[in-house]
Amino acid sequence: SKPDLLGPPTVPPHMEFLVDRFGYLRARWIPSADGPGWSSADMLMQQVAQLNREGEILPPPGDHVH
Repeated sequence: SKPDLLGPPTVPPHMEFLVDRFGYLRARWIPSADGPGWSSADMLMQQVAQLNREGEILPPPGDHVH
């Protein structure tokens, strides 16, 4: 969402997330705000390859709770 000082935030019509293999949210893409980005498969695969080269930063999250 985009913050708005005059009212509630606006919710984008489309948003995508990139989650690493350890279960952590690592990126988000909003086409209307971020430009073409992941609409290019090559760009998305570059991001995935970069995450695959990283070692474990933190252990996987524990139980799923809200």
